[in-house]
Amino acid sequence: MSSFELSDKQVGGLFLVATTAQKFKGTNISLDGKSFTFCDFKNCTVFYAGGPFKTHECKFEDCRWVLHGDAALVVERLSELGWQVVSPKEQEQEEPQTVEVAEEG
Repeated sequence: MSSFELSDKQVGGLFLVATTAQKFKGTNISLDGKSFTFCDFKNCTVFYAGGPFKTHECKFEDCRWVLHGDAALVVERLSELGWQVVSPKEQEQEEPQTVEVAEEG
């Protein structure tokens, strides 16, 4: 069962579009402005630009992560300060998931 509806919860004063119990496979997904609950993502390209979003009890398997907009700028600035951005599960995986920072322009 899946549903797409306006969430009754706000994040940063904005309503999020809610998705529940959906399975995504091999598709492009943007996180910004959305809320995902009990969703599975397999072999997806996940885009994030820095806007509000929520996930609860979701699984991400073999996904490619693309950061752009404000999210890419944060990673870029942290890298300039000597920070290293890694996946929390990177140490557990033989091959870390890919995170790509989109080029501006």
